Amino acid sequence: MRHNASARVLVRANQDVKEGENRTLSTPEAVGLSSERLKRIDSFIQAKYIDSGKLPCALTQVWRRGQLAYTSVLGSADVERGKPLKADSLFRIYSMT
Repeated sequence: MRHNASARVLVRANQDVKEGENRTLSTPEAVGLSSERLKRIDSFIQAKYIDSGKLPCALTQVWRRGQLAYTSVLGSADVERGKPLKADSLFRIYSMT
C-alpha cells in the first residue's frame, strides 16, 4: 500500500505532462516563473525545517508545462556520517498520512 501512495503523488505532481511528451530541463523564466521568487522556497525550508532540526534534508523540484524549471538540494542524506543529499538520492517513504 505504501508504494501505491507514493506512486500517486508522483503521478499527480506531473499530471500536466501528457503521455508521450518529453520532459525537459528549462529555466524558470522560460516557463513564466521567477528565479528570485523560487529561491525564497530554499530560504524558507532551510530556516523552518533544516536549521531547526525538523528535517535532515529536502529536495525540491518545480515542474511547469512538462519542464523542470527549478531544483534545490538542501541538508544531509546521512547526518551522522555528514553525507550530503544529492539530486539523484532515493527516498524511502513510510507513511503519507
